[in-house]
Amino acid sequence: MLIYGYLQKLNRNGKWQTRWFETDGECLTYFKSSKRVKLLASLDLAKVGSIVVNNEYEDGCCFTIHIAKRPYHLRADSKTAMKDWVITLNRVKEAR
Repeated sequence: MLIYGYLQKLNRNGKWQTRWFETDGECLTYFKSSKRVKLLASLDLAKVGSIVVNNEYEDGCCFTIHIAKRPYHLRADSKTAMKDWVITLNRVKEAR
């Protein structure tokens, strides 16, 4: 695993949900928890449009992944963690 951990994901109802995210360099997958029992989704990083810091929220810990015309709004628990995710995911995407 290149990077993994808990992030919050904004759902379609505008509520933040905590989910376990991880990437192996090809896909970004997320689960309900770190037990990895139920796979909720797998995003093909080769198909990702952009991964950008999102400044809409005051805490400065949010970023957005655009894939297939659908934005995934994610929030880390710190600015440092958010930057790690954005940098790592962009590196993976560019390497594909």
